[in-house]
Amino acid sequence: MQNLLLCSSFQNEIIVLEKDYSKYLVCLVREHRISLNNEPEEYIRQCLLFYLLNLSNLYPELIDIQVEFRNADIVIFPCLPSDFKPELPVAIIETKVALNVESNIGQIKGYLSEFRCKTGFLFDGNKLIHIENDKVTNLSSLHDLKAIVEDKLSHISFEADYSTFLEAKSGSIDSFNILSKKYP
Repeated sequence: MQNLLLCSSFQNEIIVLEKDYSKYLVCLVREHRISLNNEPEEYIRQCLLFYLLNLSNLYPELIDIQVEFRNADIVIFPCLPSDFKPELPVAIIETKVALNVESNIGQIKGYLSEFRCKTGFLFDGNKLIHIENDKVTNLSSLHDLKAIVEDKLSHISFEADYSTFLEAKSGSIDSFNILSKKYP
């Protein structure tokens, strides 16, 4: 596989298997086999997932990760009680084989709008780009991504919303109306 500058210290941990002249791997989140012959960006996605799951110290206590969630490559949600899961992500990440900012900024901005999320990243293994409020910034390491996600998590509190959710679950129409306006 190609050497990925931002993943060089751990990319050998991604196990690529070969069978009948085909290369594949097993997704770290979805746990199913993925061909690398037809999906070359999948290797880059798995490298990023490996970092998030095993090296960032964010998962599983602080974040929940969804892969290919409503077409977005990686969607990071805050960890919440299992019965309260509003779909408000902390960050959306698109992985690409070769990053061409001009052709991918629109895609990530579309996902940010669709998900009502402010923080997005484009990642190709060699470049990491942060998009927020129409500002595009090149980051130098995956630790920068971690720091941004941690900062976003520090400003999120669902405790009041969870209390309102429990009231709505118990039959409070007012609480239900509050939540339905906040989480359409």
